[in-house]
Amino acid sequence: MKLRAATLALLASASYCYADQTPEECSALRDTVFPGGYVTSVRVQSPEGLPQYCEVRATALPAISIEVRLPLSGWNGKFYQAGCGGFCGILGRADGGESWVNAMRPGLERGYATATSDSGHFALSVTEATWAQDNPNAERDWGWRSIGETNRVAQAMIDAFYGAPSTQAIFQGCSTGGRMAHVAAQRYPEMFDGIISGAPAMVTPGWWARRCHGCCRPIPRRTAARSSGPMRPRRSARRCCSNATRPTVPRMG
Repeated sequence: MKLRAATLALLASASYCYADQTPEECSALRDTVFPGGYVTSVRVQSPEGLPQYCEVRATALPAISIEVRLPLSGWNGKFYQAGCGGFCGILGRADGGESWVNAMRPGLERGYATATSDSGHFALSVTEATWAQDNPNAERDWGWRSIGETNRVAQAMIDAFYGAPSTQAIFQGCSTGGRMAHVAAQRYPEMFDGIISGAPAMVTPGWWARRCHGCCRPIPRRTAARSSGPMRPRRSARRCCSNATRPTVPRMG
């Protein structure tokens, strides 16, 4: 609740609204040129309960997929960037449900231009880390680079769409997004005017070590004795901790 209160407090300020933009001006963003990347798609979205916005999807090289949402009307002149959870890999996943954590929706509801990324790789699940195997570029992008690249591309789209840069930038994230918030403060101290970090997952290798220890630990005898039904081991040590299934933990440096 404290994190949510902080989010709402930072977003509450507000003020001057810029001129409305047209769907045609949204479509024109398809031809926007910026260094080190390219626009992949542009479309106008009119979701229930949210302002109509221009959705821009772009790639920052080598492989960071970025989504930027630009309100067609009522832009407050500010920018709201969201992190992602787990090992990321699914663009806009947090906005697929009702949660506000790592989602662009809280900013968009209040007139902010918003953006997020997949952190530099594609995955079927946020718990999958096979993409990191022998892939130092993806490790680097997940660790820190996607934060700055998402901001850079989003600001380019904001300037092209509204004819002016944002006057304020806020970052919000939880779990891996919370770690990204800390990294943003360390590596990009001048990029954001406000940073909201919740439950930051700062020590990823230690987290995986604890997880493996927990699933390989034998069930105490007295726990087994109290069970009224057949015992099912949580997971065999061979399956949990073998080289074949041990997760690759991306480096964050």
